Amino acid sequence: MGILFIDGGNTSAKWLLCDALSFKTLSSGSFSYEQGCRNIEWLSVDHVYMADVSAKCLACLLVNKPSETAVTEVVSVKSLFGVTNSYHEPDRLGVDRFLSVVEAYNVYATACCVIDIGTAAKVDVVDESGLHLGGYIVPGLAMSEEALLGGTGKVRFEPEEVGVETIHYGTDTASAVTNGCLSIMVAWVDKVAGNFLKAHSQGRVLITGGGAARVVPHLLARVERVDGLVLRALRRIAKQASE
Repeated sequence: MGILFIDGGNTSAKWLLCDALSFKTLSSGSFSYEQGCRNIEWLSVDHVYMADVSAKCLACLLVNKPSETAVTEVVSVKSLFGVTNSYHEPDRLGVDRFLSVVEAYNVYATACCVIDIGTAAKVDVVDESGLHLGGYIVPGLAMSEEALLGGTGKVRFEPEEVGVETIHYGTDTASAVTNGCLSIMVAWVDKVAGNFLKAHSQGRVLITGGGAARVVPHLLARVERVDGLVLRALRRIAKQASE
């Protein structure tokens, strides 16, 4: 049998199915909440570990999973695997943010800055001792574009007008908006990474999330692209529970 790990984001979820004894990966994928998680081979799953930032994932799971399949919903806590949560109310730190720095710190054993470019763009920093120093939350790329279009009367373009994305000046409305929002995100990530590395010269800057591919090619700062931090942290928790 297997253990299913689910990273439930704001608009969709990623999943990883592992063997319950060896914890080796058997399969992986993703699903939208509209689509549901019916494509998962539930007969192969006897336990689910889930991190859900929106409650949409849990609702979707309860509709689709067999009633006998156990579910453990992981939440942010004060301390986990050597990382200390900086929030006065630990459970109010987004579980995706917390698990990302927990996994990063345990993999690299040094100060880490995790930058997640998703629906929202999030930054979390942990120092050399494992203390979470806090972070930032700002609109992601699509959210920034949507806010601009929704808050203005004449800034309009059709999806098919969007061409190759760069950080150069736009020569039509579509490129002016998309390139402009990307330029803002690139400048912000470079600034965040640069400030972190000034304070932690031996630290690691890790960038992840669905929008990372759009941002990374334009960065000047020393960053590393990573994927699956939340899923890997959930697997770490399950391994500890099985020991």
